[in-house]
Amino acid sequence: MYIVHVSMKVKEDAVNNFIEVVEDNRKHSIQEEGIVQFDVFQEKEEPSRFLIIEVYKTPEDQAKHRETEHFARFKERVPELLEEPYTITTYNNVFA
Repeated sequence: MYIVHVSMKVKEDAVNNFIEVVEDNRKHSIQEEGIVQFDVFQEKEEPSRFLIIEVYKTPEDQAKHRETEHFARFKERVPELLEEPYTITTYNNVFA
């Protein structure tokens, strides 16, 4: 498995808009053959912080995801909603 964590700090007045945008991406992403899991978490203590956890069968599946129409919409709409640039950390699954 190939795991991607995306951490995002959203502008406080854009949280609801961000949730709509990320849900559009998530609902289409989970239909992709190479995606095992696609979860979105909102931090309790600071609700403008989000963590997206994407689990792919292979790194190539993540590359395919990045070419989809729904990901393009996400990439186009998200920057204006963010307080700061997002960070991405990738992982390989050690134990499954």
